[in-house]
Amino acid sequence: VGARSISSAPPPHTAILLARAANALRVSSFEKLGHVAGMSKADTVKFNVSGHIFEVLREPTLSLHPDSLLNQLAQEADADATDPIFVEANPDLFPLMLDFHRHRKIRISLAVSKDAVLREAAVLNLPVEADDIVQDPCPVSLLGSCLGKVADEIDKSMRSNRIALVADIYKACLVRKVAARNVQVFYDHFCGYTKCVSVDASDVAEEAKRIHSSCDSDFVPKLASTIKGSEVESALEDWSRQHGFDVDVGSWEHGLGHLRFVEFLSHPAEGKGKGEVFGKQGKGKNKT
Repeated sequence: VGARSISSAPPPHTAILLARAANALRVSSFEKLGHVAGMSKADTVKFNVSGHIFEVLREPTLSLHPDSLLNQLAQEADADATDPIFVEANPDLFPLMLDFHRHRKIRISLAVSKDAVLREAAVLNLPVEADDIVQDPCPVSLLGSCLGKVADEIDKSMRSNRIALVADIYKACLVRKVAARNVQVFYDHFCGYTKCVSVDASDVAEEAKRIHSSCDSDFVPKLASTIKGSEVESALEDWSRQHGFDVDVGSWEHGLGHLRFVEFLSHPAEGKGKGEVFGKQGKGKNKT
């Protein structure tokens, strides 16, 4: 008698019964967990984060962190409530907080600050540590442009600082000349009498040596080689007006030049001007 092959597959009616039983068990389990396709409103909770609405599963997303502020708010809220729960938080960082609820990890781009994420997590009472945050590396293609922008900002800052330094040296020269009564008085048919203090490149070089003995005569000209007279004038404009006089730029070359600090006098015959910023001219000074 030949051997009869025995199939391992169950009879058709048995397979149908097993499939029905498995399906019933699966549906029953999902109903207990609240994850069936037709979920009720009580299975999820909505948060209003500064006008942005986020809908999240109560189980298992929020329940994974029972002490978090979001989970506590969800538990205290009425399950049948239709209005979202208002949360005072950053709407841009809120999705990252939900990611931590789901995965216990947060992945961020270079544009996001780790400190900001940690601060937001602390507000929501989430135990996020620095090691829980993974930041994407900078793509090589963006590295050059990022460094270029930083370099441009540094160049602008250094130029602004050089202009401010040169302007301060001119201020120091002015103060020293006024203290020495090195003031001239001029008469103009249109402006009347004016007091004037002139500061040129040689005065600036001497003042630089006073500031630091190691400065040679070329130090300031080299430092200010690309600076325009109009830039120094602008840097001095507000300061000079606050002290009652004007600044006039004369000849300018290689970052330095001739500046005139002018005070207009209302009654020159008395030697008293408006505010008398420069005081009386020194004895023996020429009147033109």
